[in-house]
Amino acid sequence: QTFIAVLMMNMHIRKGVLILKSLALIEVASSLAPIKRQLHTFHRTSTLFASSSPLGGDFAGLDATFNPSDGTLIPIPVHLIDESLLEWGQEPKCLETLVSEDVADDGLTVERNSIVVLPATGCAVDNLETMKKSEKLDTSEGDVNGDVIGVQYESGDKCYRLESIFGMDDGYRMRVVLDLIPSEKDFLTPKSPIHLHYERRTSEESTGGTRADGGGLDGRTVSGLLGPELSKKKSFAEEKPREKTRESDGVRHIGLPGNVTISYGSPNSNCWTCDICHELDDCIRGVTTAAIQFGGGDLDFEVEAWEGEDD
Repeated sequence: QTFIAVLMMNMHIRKGVLILKSLALIEVASSLAPIKRQLHTFHRTSTLFASSSPLGGDFAGLDATFNPSDGTLIPIPVHLIDESLLEWGQEPKCLETLVSEDVADDGLTVERNSIVVLPATGCAVDNLETMKKSEKLDTSEGDVNGDVIGVQYESGDKCYRLESIFGMDDGYRMRVVLDLIPSEKDFLTPKSPIHLHYERRTSEESTGGTRADGGGLDGRTVSGLLGPELSKKKSFAEEKPREKTRESDGVRHIGLPGNVTISYGSPNSNCWTCDICHELDDCIRGVTTAAIQFGGGDLDFEVEAWEGEDD
Protein backbone atom coordinates (compact mmCIF):
# COMPACT_ATOMS: atom_id res chain seq x y z
CA GLN A 1 0.00 0.00 0.00
CA THR A 2 1.25 3.45 -0.88
CA PHE A 3 0.55 6.56 1.19
CA ILE A 4 0.96 9.96 -0.44
CA ALA A 5 0.49 13.40 1.09
CA VAL A 6 1.36 16.47 -0.96
CA LEU A 7 1.58 20.13 0.04
CA MET A 8 1.43 22.45 -2.98
CA MET A 9 2.81 25.99 -3.01
CA ASN A 10 2.70 28.38 -5.97
CA MET A 11 5.61 30.46 -7.16
CA HIS A 12 5.70 33.31 -9.67
CA ILE A 13 8.47 35.07 -11.56
CA ARG A 14 8.61 38.85 -11.27
CA LYS A 15 11.57 41.08 -12.13
CA GLY A 16 14.12 38.28 -11.80
CA VAL A 17 12.79 37.15 -8.44
CA LEU A 18 11.22 33.78 -7.62
CA ILE A 19 8.40 34.26 -5.12
CA LEU A 20 7.27 31.23 -3.10
CA LYS A 21 3.93 32.08 -1.50
CA SER A 22 4.26 30.55 1.98
CA LEU A 23 7.87 29.39 1.73
CA ALA A 24 10.48 32.09 1.14
CA LEU A 25 11.75 34.76 -1.20
CA ILE A 26 14.56 33.47 -3.40
CA GLU A 27 16.39 35.92 -5.63
CA VAL A 28 18.29 34.67 -8.65
CA ALA A 29 21.30 36.42 -7.16
CA SER A 30 21.16 33.83 -4.38
CA SER A 31 19.54 35.52 -1.42
CA LEU A 32 16.88 34.11 0.88
CA ALA A 33 14.31 36.01 2.91
CA PRO A 34 11.13 35.04 4.72
CA ILE A 35 7.63 36.06 3.66
CA LYS A 36 4.14 35.36 4.98
CA ARG A 37 3.57 31.67 5.75
CA GLN A 38 0.46 29.53 5.72
CA LEU A 39 -0.03 27.06 8.56
CA HIS A 40 -0.05 23.37 7.74
CA THR A 41 -1.21 20.92 10.39
CA PHE A 42 0.58 17.59 10.59
CA HIS A 43 -1.47 14.46 10.06
CA ARG A 44 -0.71 10.75 10.38
CA THR A 45 -1.99 7.84 8.32
CA SER A 46 0.08 5.16 10.04
CA THR A 47 2.52 4.85 12.93
CA LEU A 48 5.53 2.88 14.07
CA PHE A 49 5.77 4.79 17.34
CA ALA A 50 2.33 3.73 18.64
CA SER A 51 0.68 6.99 19.77
CA SER A 52 3.86 9.01 19.25
CA SER A 53 5.32 10.97 16.35
CA PRO A 54 9.05 10.80 15.54
CA LEU A 55 9.22 14.38 16.86
CA GLY A 56 9.30 15.33 20.52
CA GLY A 57 10.88 13.96 23.68
CA ASP A 58 14.47 12.94 24.43
CA PHE A 59 16.78 11.12 22.03
CA ALA A 60 20.34 9.79 22.17
CA GLY A 61 22.19 9.21 18.94
CA LEU A 62 25.12 9.46 16.57
CA ASP A 63 25.84 12.32 14.16
CA ALA A 64 27.94 11.68 11.04
CA THR A 65 28.68 14.04 8.15
CA PHE A 66 29.17 13.17 4.49
CA ASN A 67 30.39 14.87 1.33
CA PRO A 68 27.38 15.95 -0.78
CA SER A 69 29.25 15.26 -4.04
CA ASP A 70 30.31 11.63 -3.55
CA GLY A 71 28.90 10.49 -0.20
CA THR A 72 32.26 9.90 1.46
CA LEU A 73 32.45 10.16 5.25
CA ILE A 74 33.91 13.43 6.57
CA PRO A 75 36.16 12.92 9.62
CA ILE A 76 35.39 14.64 12.90
CA PRO A 77 37.52 17.81 13.24
CA VAL A 78 40.67 16.91 15.17
CA HIS A 79 40.29 19.81 17.62
CA LEU A 80 37.18 18.08 19.01
CA ILE A 81 38.95 14.79 19.75
CA ASP A 82 41.08 13.83 22.73
CA GLU A 83 44.78 13.73 21.77
CA SER A 84 45.17 10.18 23.15
CA LEU A 85 42.52 8.88 20.75
CA LEU A 86 44.29 10.54 17.83
CA GLU A 87 47.67 9.18 18.91
CA TRP A 88 46.39 5.58 18.99
CA GLY A 89 44.30 5.93 15.84
CA GLN A 90 41.07 5.34 17.78
CA GLU A 91 39.19 8.47 16.80
CA PRO A 92 35.45 7.79 16.34
CA LYS A 93 33.60 8.26 13.07
CA CYS A 94 30.53 9.85 14.68
CA LEU A 95 29.80 12.32 17.44
CA GLU A 96 27.50 11.20 20.24
CA THR A 97 24.53 13.50 20.81
CA LEU A 98 21.68 13.97 23.28
CA VAL A 99 18.67 15.73 21.78
CA SER A 100 15.62 17.19 23.52
CA GLU A 101 12.59 18.34 21.54
CA ASP A 102 9.62 20.30 22.89
CA VAL A 103 6.63 20.56 20.56
CA ALA A 104 4.44 23.65 21.05
CA ASP A 105 0.73 23.35 21.70
CA ASP A 106 -0.04 24.31 18.10
CA GLY A 107 1.96 21.27 16.93
CA LEU A 108 3.88 23.43 14.47
CA THR A 109 6.85 24.83 16.42
CA VAL A 110 9.58 22.58 17.80
CA GLU A 111 12.28 23.78 20.19
CA ARG A 112 15.29 21.50 19.89
CA ASN A 113 18.25 21.43 22.28
CA SER A 114 21.20 19.34 21.13
CA ILE A 115 24.13 18.34 23.34
CA VAL A 116 27.22 17.14 21.48
CA VAL A 117 29.46 14.91 23.61
CA LEU A 118 33.13 15.38 22.74
CA PRO A 119 35.17 12.16 22.31
CA ALA A 120 37.30 11.41 25.37
CA THR A 121 39.25 8.62 27.04
CA GLY A 122 40.73 7.78 30.44
CA CYS A 123 39.62 9.82 33.43
CA ALA A 124 37.96 12.36 31.13
CA VAL A 125 35.01 9.99 30.54
CA ASP A 126 33.90 10.62 34.15
CA ASN A 127 33.19 14.27 33.36
CA LEU A 128 32.65 14.67 29.63
CA GLU A 129 33.05 17.93 27.77
CA THR A 130 30.01 18.96 25.75
CA MET A 131 28.77 21.58 23.33
CA LYS A 132 25.15 22.73 23.32
CA LYS A 133 23.04 24.19 20.52
CA SER A 134 19.44 25.40 20.63
CA GLU A 135 17.19 26.02 17.64
CA LYS A 136 13.53 26.51 16.83
CA LEU A 137 11.93 24.71 13.90
CA ASP A 138 8.88 26.07 12.13
CA THR A 139 7.30 22.88 10.77
CA SER A 140 4.30 24.64 9.22
CA GLU A 141 5.95 24.33 5.80
CA GLY A 142 6.30 20.58 5.99
CA ASP A 143 4.53 17.35 5.17
CA VAL A 144 3.85 14.25 7.22
CA ASN A 145 2.90 10.76 6.17
CA GLY A 146 2.84 8.23 8.98
CA ASP A 147 6.35 8.22 10.45
CA VAL A 148 7.86 10.09 7.51
CA ILE A 149 8.25 13.81 8.14
CA GLY A 150 9.65 16.40 5.77
CA VAL A 151 10.49 19.83 7.18
CA GLN A 152 11.72 22.89 5.30
CA TYR A 153 12.96 26.04 6.96
CA GLU A 154 15.50 28.83 6.66
CA SER A 155 18.80 28.33 8.44
CA GLY A 156 21.10 31.30 8.63
CA ASP A 157 21.75 33.76 5.85
CA LYS A 158 20.93 32.71 2.27
CA CYS A 159 20.41 29.09 3.30
CA TYR A 160 17.43 26.81 2.82
CA ARG A 161 17.39 23.63 4.93
CA LEU A 162 15.66 20.33 4.25
CA GLU A 163 15.26 17.96 7.18
CA SER A 164 13.80 14.49 6.69
CA ILE A 165 12.81 12.32 9.65
CA PHE A 166 12.13 8.59 9.27
CA GLY A 167 10.58 6.77 12.22
CA MET A 168 11.56 3.14 12.78
CA ASP A 169 10.68 0.32 15.17
CA ASP A 170 11.53 0.42 18.89
CA GLY A 171 11.79 4.22 19.05
CA TYR A 172 14.62 4.65 16.54
CA ARG A 173 14.68 7.30 13.84
CA MET A 174 16.97 8.50 11.06
CA ARG A 175 17.25 12.25 10.48
CA VAL A 176 18.78 13.53 7.24
CA VAL A 177 19.71 17.21 7.15
CA LEU A 178 21.13 19.12 4.20
CA ASP A 179 21.41 22.79 3.29
CA LEU A 180 20.63 24.27 -0.12
CA ILE A 181 22.04 27.65 -1.09
CA PRO A 182 20.37 29.27 -4.14
CA SER A 183 22.70 30.37 -6.93
CA GLU A 184 22.40 31.15 -10.63
CA LYS A 185 25.01 28.54 -11.56
CA ASP A 186 24.04 25.55 -9.41
CA PHE A 187 20.48 26.58 -8.44
CA LEU A 188 19.93 24.50 -5.24
CA THR A 189 22.69 21.90 -5.50
CA PRO A 190 23.85 20.82 -1.98
CA LYS A 191 27.26 22.25 -1.15
CA SER A 192 27.62 21.87 2.61
CA PRO A 193 28.05 18.51 4.40
CA ILE A 194 25.08 16.15 4.71
CA HIS A 195 24.28 15.21 8.31
CA LEU A 196 22.89 11.78 9.20
CA HIS A 197 21.53 11.48 12.74
CA TYR A 198 20.78 7.91 13.84
CA GLU A 199 18.85 8.30 17.09
CA ARG A 200 16.99 6.33 19.75
CA ARG A 201 14.15 7.78 21.78
CA THR A 202 14.97 7.53 25.49
CA SER A 203 11.87 9.30 26.79
CA GLU A 204 8.67 10.78 25.43
CA GLU A 205 9.15 13.60 27.95
CA SER A 206 11.73 16.23 27.06
CA THR A 207 14.36 17.27 29.59
CA GLY A 208 14.89 20.52 27.69
CA GLY A 209 18.59 19.88 27.06
CA THR A 210 19.52 19.98 30.75
CA ARG A 211 21.31 16.62 31.06
CA ALA A 212 24.75 18.22 31.00
CA ASP A 213 23.88 21.26 33.13
CA GLY A 214 26.34 21.68 35.96
CA GLY A 215 28.75 19.12 34.52
CA GLY A 216 29.10 15.55 35.69
CA LEU A 217 27.86 13.84 32.53
CA ASP A 218 29.83 10.60 32.34
CA GLY A 219 30.53 7.95 29.72
CA ARG A 220 28.46 5.25 31.42
CA THR A 221 25.36 7.45 31.38
CA VAL A 222 25.80 8.32 27.72
CA SER A 223 26.43 4.69 26.77
CA GLY A 224 23.30 3.62 28.64
CA LEU A 225 21.20 6.19 26.83
CA LEU A 226 22.59 5.16 23.45
CA GLY A 227 21.84 1.49 24.04
CA PRO A 228 23.61 -1.55 22.50
CA GLU A 229 22.68 -0.74 18.88
CA LEU A 230 24.25 2.73 18.90
CA SER A 231 27.17 1.77 21.15
CA LYS A 232 28.58 -0.87 18.80
CA LYS A 233 32.30 -0.65 18.06
CA LYS A 234 31.58 -0.24 14.35
CA SER A 235 29.16 2.63 13.89
CA PHE A 236 26.42 2.85 11.27
CA ALA A 237 28.49 5.48 9.43
CA GLU A 238 31.05 2.81 8.53
CA GLU A 239 28.51 0.52 6.88
CA LYS A 240 28.59 0.05 3.13
CA PRO A 241 25.80 2.00 1.39
CA ARG A 242 23.17 -0.05 -0.43
CA GLU A 243 23.30 2.31 -3.40
CA LYS A 244 26.41 3.33 -5.33
CA THR A 245 27.03 6.99 -6.05
CA ARG A 246 26.31 7.62 -9.71
CA GLU A 247 24.89 10.14 -12.15
CA SER A 248 22.26 9.52 -14.81
CA ASP A 249 19.98 11.71 -16.91
CA GLY A 250 21.06 14.90 -15.18
CA VAL A 251 20.46 13.54 -11.66
CA ARG A 252 23.19 12.69 -9.15
CA HIS A 253 22.44 9.80 -6.78
CA ILE A 254 24.42 9.72 -3.51
CA GLY A 255 24.44 6.40 -1.65
CA LEU A 256 24.87 6.78 2.13
CA PRO A 257 24.99 4.43 5.12
CA GLY A 258 21.84 3.79 7.11
CA ASN A 259 19.94 2.84 3.93
CA VAL A 260 19.75 6.49 2.84
CA THR A 261 19.94 7.75 -0.74
CA ILE A 262 19.90 11.39 -1.84
CA SER A 263 19.21 12.30 -5.46
CA TYR A 264 19.36 15.81 -6.87
CA GLY A 265 19.56 17.51 -10.24
CA SER A 266 17.55 18.36 -13.35
CA PRO A 267 16.03 15.28 -15.01
CA ASN A 268 14.79 17.62 -17.77
CA SER A 269 14.89 21.28 -18.66
CA ASN A 270 11.65 21.98 -16.81
CA CYS A 271 12.51 21.10 -13.22
CA TRP A 272 15.05 20.64 -10.44
CA THR A 273 14.50 17.95 -7.82
CA CYS A 274 15.98 16.82 -4.52
CA ASP A 275 14.80 13.48 -3.13
CA ILE A 276 15.80 11.97 0.22
CA CYS A 277 14.90 8.28 0.50
CA HIS A 278 15.22 5.66 3.23
CA GLU A 279 14.79 1.90 2.94
CA LEU A 280 13.18 -0.02 5.78
CA ASP A 281 12.81 -3.76 5.14
CA ASP A 282 10.81 -3.97 1.88
CA CYS A 283 9.56 -0.39 2.09
CA ILE A 284 11.08 2.71 0.51
CA ARG A 285 10.08 5.93 2.24
CA GLY A 286 10.55 9.04 0.17
CA VAL A 287 10.97 12.14 2.22
CA THR A 288 10.90 15.80 1.36
CA THR A 289 10.80 15.65 -2.37
CA ALA A 290 11.46 19.24 -3.40
CA ALA A 291 10.58 19.89 -7.05
CA ILE A 292 10.66 23.15 -8.95
CA GLN A 293 8.45 22.88 -12.04
CA PHE A 294 8.75 25.49 -14.79
CA GLY A 295 5.89 26.11 -17.18
CA GLY A 296 3.72 28.91 -18.50
CA GLY A 297 5.57 31.53 -16.48
CA ASP A 298 4.49 29.93 -13.19
CA LEU A 299 6.40 27.64 -10.87
CA ASP A 300 5.05 24.97 -8.54
CA PHE A 301 6.97 23.83 -5.47
CA GLU A 302 5.99 20.47 -3.99
CA VAL A 303 6.92 19.05 -0.62
CA GLU A 304 6.01 15.40 -0.36
CA ALA A 305 6.25 12.62 2.19
CA TRP A 306 5.44 9.11 1.03
CA GLU A 307 5.79 5.42 1.70
CA GLY A 308 5.76 2.62 -0.87
CA GLU A 309 6.81 -0.96 -1.45
CA ASP A 310 10.29 -1.66 -2.78
CA ASP A 311 10.16 -3.00 -6.32
